[in-house]
Amino acid sequence: MRSGGRKRTHARGFTLIEVLMALFLIALVIGVASKVAGNSVRNMTLVRETTFARWVALNQLALYRITRQTGEAAGTEGEEEMGNLQWRWVIEPDETTAEILKGVKVSVYRAEAAFDSDPLVTIKGFEAGE
Repeated sequence: MRSGGRKRTHARGFTLIEVLMALFLIALVIGVASKVAGNSVRNMTLVRETTFARWVALNQLALYRITRQTGEAAGTEGEEEMGNLQWRWVIEPDETTAEILKGVKVSVYRAEAAFDSDPLVTIKGFEAGE
């Protein structure tokens, strides 16, 4: 007869493979969560910068129209600060298919961007031709 009581049939606790699988899943979830958080921050920054650049372009388009109506010489390029960021803008004539309309295009770049880089925002406007 056995002394001491019960027969031990099942081991208690986790096997090494179960522990490694759990650690793998936790690492996978943490990696995905950090990637999602990083993408959210990048997207938020891009939306913020695009919004400010669009406001700069709309402001310059409005100033261009006002100076054209008053007969003053309109600037074709310059720099402006908005949202604690420096922006470089360029105003260029734009082709239109209608003879009675004259097009104008305002492109906005980050001030530190290279001159041959793509604009962050381009806004097109129209006014009556002369």
